[in-house]
Formats: sequence, structure tokens, C-alpha cells
Amino acid sequence: MLVLLYWGMLYFDQHGGWFSQEVYIPFRSETEVAFYQPPTEGINLGRGKAVFEANCAVCHNTDGMGKPIRRRL
Repeated sequence: MLVLLYWGMLYFDQHGGWFSQEVYIPFRSETEVAFYQPPTEGINLGRGKAVFEANCAVCHNTDGMGKPIRRRL
């Protein structure tokens, strides 16, 4: 049981979607990616929320998850 658990942890570590240079090219680390993120301190997010709710929420819902696809038979 412990060997199986250990193997599962190794597999998840290698394929689990942590920092991957293929995804974050040209960055080499999470710290470097974080350095280029826009500042969030002192920003009023109310205006962006209002724009999203007025334009985008129609298709993407207010939670951003989107509407389920209805398939025609």
C-alpha cells in the first residue's frame, strides 16, 4: 500500500501541473512569473466587475464557468 501511495505521489509530482516551463515560456520559475504580474494593492476591482457583469456574464455566467452546452439530437 505504501509503495502504491509513493508511486502515486511521484506520478502526480511529475504530471500534476505544477510549474512547467512548457506552459510558462520564457519564464524559468514561479518567482519570475510573479514578478511580472500586475499589482493588486490599491486597485478598485468594482469597475471591472461591473463591465464583466454587463457584457461577459451573459455567456460566461457571473462565476466565469460558462453555460452548459446543449446538444441537439
